[in-house]
Amino acid sequence: MAIIIHGGADENVDQTDPVAPNHVDAKLAALREIIRDAWAALYSGKPALDVVERTVVALEDNPAFNAGYGAAIGAEGVELDAGIMDGRTGKFGAVTGITVVKNPIIAAREILETPYNLYQGIGANALAQEVARRRGLKCISARALETAYQRAKWERWKRRRNENPVKSSDGTVGVVAFDGTAIAAGTSTGGMTGKPKGRVGDTPLLGAGTFASADAGASATGEGEKIMQLGLTRYAVESLQRHRLSPQEAAESAIAALGAIGGRGGIIIVDNTARVGACTNAPLMTCAFMTAWMSASKVEAKEAVKGRSTADQE
Repeated sequence: MAIIIHGGADENVDQTDPVAPNHVDAKLAALREIIRDAWAALYSGKPALDVVERTVVALEDNPAFNAGYGAAIGAEGVELDAGIMDGRTGKFGAVTGITVVKNPIIAAREILETPYNLYQGIGANALAQEVARRRGLKCISARALETAYQRAKWERWKRRRNENPVKSSDGTVGVVAFDGTAIAAGTSTGGMTGKPKGRVGDTPLLGAGTFASADAGASATGEGEKIMQLGLTRYAVESLQRHRLSPQEAAESAIAALGAIGGRGGIIIVDNTARVGACTNAPLMTCAFMTAWMSASKVEAKEAVKGRSTADQE
C-alpha cells in the first residue's frame, strides 16, 4: 500500500510577502494531519478510490490550499474543477466550472460511476448540488468559497493586471493511492488568480492533470496550458510502463519534458509495487507520502532540484 498527496506547486513562496505570511507552513501543517487520516483509512482496508476521494475532500475543506474553500479567485469569481480516475477499471469522472459546492470531487466521483466522463457549467453544478444534498452537505455561493488570503491576491492581481499580466497560482491539490490491489488518482483546483471566466485547466482532463492505470497513477499541478500540451500525467505513467522506470525516475522524466516546452509544475506518482515519486521545477511543491515500507509518513516542501528525491522508496 502507498499514498502520496500534493498541496500544489507554488510560484509565490516569499515568506516575507504580506499577502502570504506563513502560507507554506500552513500547507505543511495541514498535510501532516491529512496524510495521517488518509493512511489510517487505506490501512484499514478502504479501497484506493474511496481514500482518494475522501482525502481530496479534506484538502478542499482546508483554506490553506487552492481547491474548494480557499480556491483562487478568477476574473469573475471562484470556479472549481476536479477529476478522479480508477486505474483498475479505467473509468474517469470530472467536472469544471463548479460554483455551488466546495467539494467538486464528489461530483467527479459520481460521474465516474456513469457512462460519461466530464460535466461542465450548468449541468455540472446541478449534479454537484444533487450529490451534496444526498450526502447532507451544504450548497453554497461561490463568494462563500473566498478567503481573505485569496481575496488579497485577487485585489493585487486587479491592480497590476494591465501593467504586469502575470499568472498567479498556488497550483492544485492531488492524491494518488495504491491499496494493494488497485490504484486511483484525483485532483482538484480553483485554477489561477484572475483566470478568464470559462477557462478550463488541466485538472479535469484525462491524462493531463489526472491519470491512473493498473501499473501507476499520477496527479499534476502547475501551468495548466503546458500540462495539457504535454499530457503530463499520461506521459509519466506511460514512460514508467514503457521504460520500466521507478516512479521517481518517471516523475523526473515528465518534469524534464514539461520544462523542455517551457512549462513549470509538479507531479506525484504511485506504482503497483507501493513505490512513490515526486518532482517539480516550480520553486516548491508541498507534498506528503506514506508507504508500507515506511515507519512514519513524510511531509515536505519539495524544491525544484535535478537530483533524486527522498520520496523514492525502494
